[in-house]
Amino acid sequence: MRKISTLLIMISLFSCNYKIYPPKDAYSKPPFIYKSDKSFQEVWDNVIDFFAQKGIAISLIDKSSGLIISVQTDMIWSSENRKTNKMKKPDAWVVLNNIYDPAPNKYRYPERVSGKWNVRVKPEGEKCTINVNLHDLIVYDYSYTRTDIPVEVAVTQSYNPTTTGNFEKLIYDIIK
Repeated sequence: MRKISTLLIMISLFSCNYKIYPPKDAYSKPPFIYKSDKSFQEVWDNVIDFFAQKGIAISLIDKSSGLIISVQTDMIWSSENRKTNKMKKPDAWVVLNNIYDPAPNKYRYPERVSGKWNVRVKPEGEKCTINVNLHDLIVYDYSYTRTDIPVEVAVTQSYNPTTTGNFEKLIYDIIK
């Protein structure tokens, strides 16, 4: 009986021993500040249109300060292929750590990733500057209750989500 108890304790200790592999590639790092030769009004309209085309709802829009903040929005995310060190989804907006779970001998992937986009358009004479930031990133996975009902829980820290710079580049492409 004692051997079985010891074996069960050892299995439970080692089954939760995840291995975390951070991304190897160097992704663009904030701040993302771009200059445009277009007028404030043209850039402002382009950014509003961009959010609408991407289906990103806006929670705050203040033209006088040039500020646009999205609601908490589901992100296109990816992790890296560990052999090639390239993202599995090259157009992803967020990259995550790879998390290997030795108990079932497989990688863990979250259910979804969300965050908020904060964009500021600032006039500078006839031109303008735009600052794009991703914040409030949350990674969600499912946990199961005693009744086997899945409950969505935040597991952000293990996955260490970070921007890839792809979304910011899309905005730059519309304002340049």
